[in-house]
Amino acid sequence: MTTLIVESAARSFVLAAAVALVLALLRVREPEARRAAWRLVLCASLAMPLLMAIAPPLVVPAAPPLAIEPVVRVWSAPATPPVGPPTTPRREIPWMALASAGYALVAGLLLVRFSAGYALTALRLRGLPAAGGRTPIIESAICRTPFTFGFFRPRVVLPPEWREWPDEQRHIVLAHEVQHVDGRDSTFQVLAILHRCVFWFSPLSWWIERRLLVLGEEASDNAVLAARHDRIAYAEMLLRFLERGPGRLAPVVSMVHGGSAERRIARILDAGRAMPRKWSVAARLGLLLALAPVVWFFASCTAMGQPQAATPPPAGAPPQAERPKKEDPAPILRRLFGNPRNSENGWVIVHGPSVTMSGTTGDADAARALRDKIKSDFLWFRRGGNSYVVRDQETVRRARESFQTRDALTMEHTALGQRQAELSLLQNELAAPRTPDVEKELRKIENEVRKLREGTRTTQGDIGRLRASLSQLLTELTFMQSRADLEQTRLHERQSELGLLQTELSARQMLLERAEATEAAHADRAMRELIDKALALGLAEKVQ
Repeated sequence: MTTLIVESAARSFVLAAAVALVLALLRVREPEARRAAWRLVLCASLAMPLLMAIAPPLVVPAAPPLAIEPVVRVWSAPATPPVGPPTTPRREIPWMALASAGYALVAGLLLVRFSAGYALTALRLRGLPAAGGRTPIIESAICRTPFTFGFFRPRVVLPPEWREWPDEQRHIVLAHEVQHVDGRDSTFQVLAILHRCVFWFSPLSWWIERRLLVLGEEASDNAVLAARHDRIAYAEMLLRFLERGPGRLAPVVSMVHGGSAERRIARILDAGRAMPRKWSVAARLGLLLALAPVVWFFASCTAMGQPQAATPPPAGAPPQAERPKKEDPAPILRRLFGNPRNSENGWVIVHGPSVTMSGTTGDADAARALRDKIKSDFLWFRRGGNSYVVRDQETVRRARESFQTRDALTMEHTALGQRQAELSLLQNELAAPRTPDVEKELRKIENEVRKLREGTRTTQGDIGRLRASLSQLLTELTFMQSRADLEQTRLHERQSELGLLQTELSARQMLLERAEATEAAHADRAMRELIDKALALGLAEKVQ
């Protein structure tokens, strides 16, 4: 049973990667279309054990095995068993049984927790009067933020004060939650949680649950904005709900379950953002029909290996031991990943006191050892286990020029890193709290109060002076607080500017890394061609 669950999870993971690739190639941006595709993956993953059983096997040729040395079998004559006390047979640990028990324990705990929470929420909502027409609306004190609940018949649950909301806020909330009800988001959320309980060990089960929630909120946000509701009012209302939080409820589709709050608010307030074109029902159905063969393929495919021919044992010699001859892992690693960089063909360009190299520290030491013997610039390299030197200055110049662009990109990359570090320090300085210094004024008032306490008589003038000092202090505090608020606002604006600049620097750094990697590959290829040409023209001298 555990093996079937693990294989189903693995097939579902590969299926999800294929669907993500299809969505990226088709450039599907509309949330409802993407939600439909991931719901198909969710249902296929839940039904994967059944699909594997009923789908006709689709045989896929397996990759040919690596060419390794054949198994060496050694036969020997039966040996006389040693005389001694009988040995106790070694007990093997039932790893498969332990793994199955561990899986069942975790899955059972998750299912019990989900079932208890769902039943408790349903019990607390049972019997409450429902308002509304096509979409039932329930008013409940357990609701802190509006949510949708229910598997077969989803309902909208609102807090008790929803009737006192302004008309605009009430219309926005109802438009948002009705979209959840029409999209059956609460139904598929229950299925996603059941999927997570069964396949709790798979990262896909946790990711797809969160992804469906985010796509559901995006679809509801788009429905509200498409109805021409006020963006600012919608964002302010959402911020108030985010401050309250969803509360400790069982699986519900709440308005605050929409991924990153900052990104969501920015998306709502971005009036210049083009709304993705809404897909028709026929278009979504066409997308699902296009993905159905992908689901069937990953549920039914079976790899067909190539049989290995066994070497028959010699006549009259029963096999006693079968030991494969050990193989050096280096050739296997080279076949899988290619030769490690600079493992056999290092090179060093010596130009005055500086060197440009691609190889090991031993290569650099070998080239530096020749610097006293060769007075001019030269190129040192290894090829086929031998060391060579090229003294031709034109070849050395071309070798240096092939790396000038890469070195310039590396310097620019380093400068960007230093700039980012400076911006980070500046942001940390701006984030430090700054409070007004009123210690001097407070000490002055404390001295006056102490004098009044120590004095034998307190006149009305003394009390008046103390009141005047307190009033002056309050005025100064109010002024300083206003100035601090203004400064804090300016600091926030400066921090936002620095954040945007930091983002721009990060994007620039990413582009530089790609350009640097591309230029390094071009330079390495040009260097190999240059070395091959030097060997062909006889410009390379073998180092003895």
